[in-house]
Amino acid sequence: MALLSNLAIDLAILFYTTRIAMENVGLDVTRAAFLLGNDEMICFPVRARMGARLMSYNFPACFLLPFLCEALFTVIVPYHIYKKVVGTQPISQRAADAFLLPPLFEMGRYADVVLNMTQATISLCFSAGYVLPTLVGMFIGHTLVYAWDHYRVLRHVRKFRFTSFRTEKAAQRMLALPGASLLASAMLQLFQVGAVTPSTEAVAAIVMIGAAIAHIALHLLVLQYVVPWVGATEHTAATQTYEQVAKMNPGNWFNMNPIHCLRSRYVHQHDPPCIFYQIGKEHLLEPNAKLGLFYSAPEWKNEAPSTYLELARLARRSLARGTLVAISLRCKRFSRHIILWCQADSGMLPQGARDEELQREQICAVPEEAVEDGSMAEAHRTGPQGQSAGSKAVEKPRKSVVTFASDEHDADQD
Repeated sequence: MALLSNLAIDLAILFYTTRIAMENVGLDVTRAAFLLGNDEMICFPVRARMGARLMSYNFPACFLLPFLCEALFTVIVPYHIYKKVVGTQPISQRAADAFLLPPLFEMGRYADVVLNMTQATISLCFSAGYVLPTLVGMFIGHTLVYAWDHYRVLRHVRKFRFTSFRTEKAAQRMLALPGASLLASAMLQLFQVGAVTPSTEAVAAIVMIGAAIAHIALHLLVLQYVVPWVGATEHTAATQTYEQVAKMNPGNWFNMNPIHCLRSRYVHQHDPPCIFYQIGKEHLLEPNAKLGLFYSAPEWKNEAPSTYLELARLARRSLARGTLVAISLRCKRFSRHIILWCQADSGMLPQGARDEELQREQICAVPEEAVEDGSMAEAHRTGPQGQSAGSKAVEKPRKSVVTFASDEHDADQD
């Protein structure tokens, strides 16, 4: 609601400043002229100016910059500051964990996406020439949002909190807003082309607002009654046992109760006791089937490089080798063709000999592995045996550069 209130205020200011700017150039802009479209000489410049300013307001100001600032000032900058604090200041282990602990995943992204969709549909009220750039800007912004959320979920989120479908249902209800603004924009366009002719500006405003409210009401009614009826399914009982689930999830009712963990260690003196579960400390948990504890974290080797570093190193080596090989082969063939063309133009080489040489170049374009094992020489031979050897050399499956690099990497490790 705060974002929608801010959007309404911004649009009102946008219309007011545009009207003042148009009046400074001699155009008497009124709400009636804008809604009813009576005077095209006034209505069209106002719609074009409003469309241009709304597009600038949408992209990059709303569709891109806020999400860049979110990534910078909520994750990147705090993480580096906290890392410097932990690395330079004498603090306790508990304080260091609190500094570097990622936050929970917040559900405010629903509101961001719905608000962007609403702003994009409002652009249909104005000049049509700015609709496509607005949609392209929204696509770019939402692509960035998807990529950032994907990275954030994997690297900078402590956990999720899905206790019910309340947030999902609220998001489905909020999607009534883009549809309402789209219907109001369609009614305004009908006024502009004369398909619907309201008598006064008040009637035009009531029709637009009434259409938006009717759409919202219909949307909510469908979600409340039709969707549960259509999507009704029978409850399916779980087939996994408690032990199977507890082996995959570190937290359970026992190890998330600190009193139970203290009683297990100091009163009952279990061996191993029930260890209190903390996010990021899963490797400290020990299984004990008698206490209902089955989770055991896989062994982590700190001396081994991370998967990201291994993949990055492999990609760099593979791509660099493949690029160099491709460039060298292309350069050799290109220089050979240039020499043949120059010899043919100067009369040093007959036309038929040049075509034969070029054809031989194409036949002998075999993989680099064939060059190393001598198959290139076999391809130059004439006769049935030479042809079969050459065809075998050409039909030899090409070894991929990535596989070659991975084999070399394994050899280095051995």
